[in-house]
Amino acid sequence: MKRVCQYCILLILLLSAAAWASMPMKAETVQGKPVSYLFTQTAKSAHIMPIDKKPNLYLLTLFDVGSHTTWFTDRPARKAGVLKTSKFVSHWNNKVNDFADINPNASFVYTLSGKSDQEVMVLRLAYPTYNAKKRTLSYQAEDISNKKVISMRLNTVAVFIDAFCFGGINC
Repeated sequence: MKRVCQYCILLILLLSAAAWASMPMKAETVQGKPVSYLFTQTAKSAHIMPIDKKPNLYLLTLFDVGSHTTWFTDRPARKAGVLKTSKFVSHWNNKVNDFADINPNASFVYTLSGKSDQEVMVLRLAYPTYNAKKRTLSYQAEDISNKKVISMRLNTVAVFIDAFCFGGINC
């Protein structure tokens, strides 16, 4: 019975994901303005550690990261959907958007071990690397909120990535 319930839940999740709109891969406009897209990624945990003692520069690795990245449009457009995380990373690296040229800012929300209060860092993300088999996603991250963190293991992680428009930053 337990196995049947697991299969039912999996089927419902797959059908729900398929029902969501796929992200358009070309420029769109609403009310004469370019549509911008924002992204959310979640993970069970993360590790952040300084890179070569450079001020405010870190390697951020998300563990048990979701296989899909949620996207939604900025107003006035009202759309949302999911995109495979592997596709999100490949678009970044293939210059489908402006992330490779102008790295996005992100709000990185997490909890520390043994604590229930959420902490927030604001980061500039660059050079994503995704490993689907290990379910890890890594970024080079610059701390623009000046938290001055040391190497830490973090729990219950969400990353909210700012907007991009197809065709540049003039959103």
